[in-house]
Amino acid sequence: MKASDRYETPPYVFEAISRAFGPFTLDVCATAKTKKCAEYFGPDKGDDALALAWYGRCWCNPPYSDPMPWVAKAMISSRAGAVVVMLLPGDTSTAWYQLMYKSPDVILFHPAGRVRFLLDGVEQGSPKFGSVVAVFHPPISLKKPKQ
Repeated sequence: MKASDRYETPPYVFEAISRAFGPFTLDVCATAKTKKCAEYFGPDKGDDALALAWYGRCWCNPPYSDPMPWVAKAMISSRAGAVVVMLLPGDTSTAWYQLMYKSPDVILFHPAGRVRFLLDGVEQGSPKFGSVVAVFHPPISLKKPKQ
């Protein structure tokens, strides 16, 4: 695991995203020290978040070295009724980004600025990329109900 895979979301970033899309009930990718919600899935508890059911309004700042399994799990979970909000690298050239971009049930926001993540509570340097906030929502149908 890369050190950057353990980066924590700064409180001001989580608070801004929570105001827009929260409140969140479950942090699916955390530890007891980094959790943003009272309920969380984390390796410190022996959890395999990708094998567990995600529910409610979920927050996720996944390992940036391989976001694809987390994006796929968010898509599956939202189809089952969860709302999942993820903070991801703003790399539009990746397969996982294209998967989100092409989905009718994902809304993508590219906020201004670059997030200075934390590692063990210490702010790290400025990343070389921006971020994307992805909102995975249960499908919405605009079809007229059958009479």
